[in-house]
This record gives sequence, structure tokens and C-alpha cells, in this order.
Amino acid sequence: DDDMIRREVIFRLLCHQRVDLTQVCEKYGVSGSEYFQQEIKRLSTELTNDGFVKVNNDVVDVTPHGRFLIRSLCKVFDTFIAKDSRQYKISQLTITRSQASVKAS
Repeated sequence: DDDMIRREVIFRLLCHQRVDLTQVCEKYGVSGSEYFQQEIKRLSTELTNDGFVKVNNDVVDVTPHGRFLIRSLCKVFDTFIAKDSRQYKISQLTITRSQASVKAS
């Protein structure tokens, strides 16, 4: 199931800052390089150039600089956020409000 595969990829990135997409996809019986073709392309072009991740043979490694943006990096694999951009904006609004209340205290 797509949700289970993506959940495991995001979990491994969050917990280990590294994921072998081929290994995860083999567990679920799909091809990693084909299954995550768009995500690998996006990571390789946008985020590798900025030094946040390293992608080598379907293995995604988060760099020390990328750890600060780990949640944003994981969003590359989250299809629900890609479909509904309001989710991300609501999250930003919540963060902004909580920061404002902390500053006011």
C-alpha cells in the first residue's frame, strides 16, 4: 500500500536521517527507483545542490545542515501535502501563532 511505503520512508528519514529506498520498496514488492522517480529527481536537483541531502543509488542521506529541515525534506515523500497545499500553510500559521504567544510571554 502506498501509504505504508511512504510512512516507512518518512519514519526512517526522521529517525535515522537515512533511507535506502530500494530496501523499503523490496519489502513491499515494488521497484524503488521507479516508484520514487519523481521524489528522487526533486531531491537530486533541488535539495542536493543546496547541501541538505545526498542521493546515491536510491539511498537518501540527510546532511548535518539538512537535519534542521528534516520535516520539510520528508514532505517530498508525503503525497497528501502535495495534493493539498493548505495543510502546509495551516502548519505554518500554527507555528507562527505559537511563536508569537511565546514572545508575548
